[in-house]
Amino acid sequence: QLNLPDNLSSLKPLGLKLNNSPELARWIERQLNRPPTGKTRASDKPKPVITPASMLKIGSWERVAKNTSDLTTKCYFAKRKLVWEILEGGLKRKMEMQWSDIIAIDACIREKEPGVLRIELNQCPSFFQEKDPQPRKHTIWMPTSDFTGGQASKCRRHEIVFSPGNLDKPYKSLLQADQNLSELSSKPFPSLEDPYYPTLYPDFNPTPNSVTNPNPQQQFPQLSSPSPIPGTKTT
Repeated sequence: QLNLPDNLSSLKPLGLKLNNSPELARWIERQLNRPPTGKTRASDKPKPVITPASMLKIGSWERVAKNTSDLTTKCYFAKRKLVWEILEGGLKRKMEMQWSDIIAIDACIREKEPGVLRIELNQCPSFFQEKDPQPRKHTIWMPTSDFTGGQASKCRRHEIVFSPGNLDKPYKSLLQADQNLSELSSKPFPSLEDPYYPTLYPDFNPTPNSVTNPNPQQQFPQLSSPSPIPGTKTT
């Protein structure tokens, strides 16, 4: 068997000299400070955590899962966002929330009982719908309108229920990945008394009659007849 160290020690010196020049020193420094090349391996990227859920409730709207694929939560660590994905009638819809938009978070986790996750947002989610769904094909998403009857666009609190044992690890991983969320988890929930986002017209409080049967005189001020211009005749 070949003994490499012994063979190397038996070799004669080549007689080469290394000049310690400033150029060599700068080259070595550049090599040491050069950022690593090559693409990041897929195994090095944090993988999203995908967890089936039982029920999602936002305001007066709720969705109850009949199958495990009907309602899915996804936590993306690289993109730092949460996703609620809903499958209904063979079509996928989802809403996305950035971690930075979460202003309060709370979880109720008890042994052998359903886990409940609650979040409070300072901005409404982004809504998407599956485009041209095809079996075994990568999902293509396109922006869409609020599919919760407008509840997710005005209600800042989300409540999502998981089967016993399904929330423990995902919630722990989420808090470990973000210091801000970890700190929020120890604070009271909710953080705001008002469960709704601020409206564009906070002073506008229409009565039911003004919405269903608007009165034109209530919508527009009564304009007085203009005074005749001197030198003209009115008919």
